[in-house]
Amino acid sequence: MANSKYGINIEFKNLAPQPVKINNSKPIALIGDDTELRGVHVANNLEKALSLVKEGSILEALKDIEATGLESQFILSAFEKPHEHSEEHPALEAINVLKKVEQEHKIRPKFFLAVLTNL
Repeated sequence: MANSKYGINIEFKNLAPQPVKINNSKPIALIGDDTELRGVHVANNLEKALSLVKEGSILEALKDIEATGLESQFILSAFEKPHEHSEEHPALEAINVLKKVEQEHKIRPKFFLAVLTNL
């Protein structure tokens, strides 16, 4: 950056070796498909949530959240990816199960994110 003759010169640099982490105190509920995980699971941090899932739309959403540097508690509501000729999408049941999560786990998610893939 060239220094000007007059005024104040300001230059910002991020010299941190790691990205900035954002701590979120509100739990986030993720609804999506996974190859092995079924039902509702609670993870107290992103690392634990990533260890629970194997492959599917929840994993992709968690990787995106990891890239942003967001740290939070996660409630995962997973279902099996539906077949092409399914009458009802299993995501509806996964959403209904989350209605009971406050009574069963004493956690009330503030944000809901449905990560669905096209068939």
